[in-house]
Amino acid sequence: MSWFRRIATGLGTVIGVMVETAAAVIDEVKRGYESYKARGGATGSTAKAERARRSDTLKDINEELADIRRRAREGRAGDAERRRWDDLRQRRAETMQEQDQAKEVDAAEKIIDGADGINKIVIEDGNIHIITANAFADVVNKSCRICGRKMKLQWRRNIDSPSAADLFWGCTGWYFQGSGERRCSHTEKLDAKDRALMVNTTMPEFQTSQSDFSSILGIPEIQKTVIERVDDLASDLDAKKAGVEIATCPVHGEALVLKKKSGASRGLLDMYHLRCPYWLPNDEGCPFIEKLKSGSQLAVLLKSETGTGIL
Repeated sequence: MSWFRRIATGLGTVIGVMVETAAAVIDEVKRGYESYKARGGATGSTAKAERARRSDTLKDINEELADIRRRAREGRAGDAERRRWDDLRQRRAETMQEQDQAKEVDAAEKIIDGADGINKIVIEDGNIHIITANAFADVVNKSCRICGRKMKLQWRRNIDSPSAADLFWGCTGWYFQGSGERRCSHTEKLDAKDRALMVNTTMPEFQTSQSDFSSILGIPEIQKTVIERVDDLASDLDAKKAGVEIATCPVHGEALVLKKKSGASRGLLDMYHLRCPYWLPNDEGCPFIEKLKSGSQLAVLLKSETGTGIL
């Protein structure tokens, strides 16, 4: 049962605070967090350890499910495998639900720890990079009212520089197909309430305007440095066989893997993406992919993984 009633992201941004002050929302988060802790809920290092353990559990479950799927394709799966399949899927759903609770705890701790730097921001075209930075990160407490799947912040892929009016919530069922149709295509426009954020503004990227940040990001030397740093991060994560913890697959629950696109035609913002570790070409595996299509996304990815953003 969720105790964190706000829409929040893995970056510790709270969405939908139009009528409240940042101080009021922080106090609300603190009360919920302390109440959860008093009831025996895991926090701090204990919560991180439990989350890591559940991540290992999800990996084991997903690998066994993949093995059963292969055997079924080869005609070697019987009734026992089908029963095991159902049991594993149930265990995965329960484990992912527990992980969602851990994400709430993590979001609350980021808000509480960074309270001094958190301010309320109303999103307009001039500061839209502050909200688009959150588009790849997991979202807490925003579910599709049609199918119940998780929703994510989106804008159409053919728009390079979105305006506030271009942003919407998209159901993650859109990424998956059955009988040639997408599982769910439900979308919701961001309303005025959604465009009010409570966010840590100490990042230099969030202290500039969208146009200034874009201009800085357009400097060739800056782009070269960003590419080198993201390439290094991707190499480090690959060596550790690790993913980006603040972004997980909505089906498998595992951290998404940072990858570089070969032959990117539109430069830096067409170069990197995050994908499910069970992704395979030609739709033979999980099709879930999150494109990193804004400079602020790259900045917060670097900040969350290395401690330093772009500026």
